[in-house]
Amino acid sequence: WQDVGRTASGRRRPIMMNQVGIQCRHCQNVPVKNRQKGAIYYPAKLTGIYQAAQNMGVMHIRKLCMHVDEDTINRLGTSE
Repeated sequence: WQDVGRTASGRRRPIMMNQVGIQCRHCQNVPVKNRQKGAIYYPAKLTGIYQAAQNMGVMHIRKLCMHVDEDTINRLGTSE
């Protein structure tokens, strides 16, 4: 609910109440302005959740998030 009405870079529409999204569990308590790119995804359609999770895993968690421990990154593997 905290993201309702916000717009993000690359979004044309604000986030709506009950819109499904995913968020990085490692930096969820970091203020929005201090999070790295890709910490939260709100796809326009529910079918976009899978792709959003893939994007988050490849880019945000493996390369950008400063709050993910090395063990987690290693368990995700190195394939891209």
